[in-house]
Amino acid sequence: MVEMDELARSLAAERRVLELLLFKLVEAQHLLAEGDDRFYALASAELERVLQLARDAELKRALVIGPDRTLTDLAVTAPSPFGTILDDHRDSMRALLAEIEAVSRASCELSRTDTGASQALTGNTCDLSLASLAEFLA
Repeated sequence: MVEMDELARSLAAERRVLELLLFKLVEAQHLLAEGDDRFYALASAELERVLQLARDAELKRALVIGPDRTLTDLAVTAPSPFGTILDDHRDSMRALLAEIEAVSRASCELSRTDTGASQALTGNTCDLSLASLAEFLA
């Protein structure tokens, strides 16, 4: 049985990590758009740090809910008011995920045209995958 308070806290923390990831991707995109290579290494390191936070949040969520459960499934069976809370988290996280994917694609295109872009920064923008999160939010 999933502890709803713990799940809600875990999802709130994961949302904050996704917001931070979006912020770091936007920062990287701005650097790439300006061609300011002085900070590529710092941006890459920060992206890697936040990606690790995202992986950690995903692991914590998996420990809380167990395998093969979607947020939709959990919201449908959750007692009141948790169904609504989980739906709100799902909607917000879906919106964040869509923004992250769009900024990541745009940054990837910029990094491919910037011959000075570091391989690490290019990898962190072009190889970003949050497929398991997308499956959980389905």
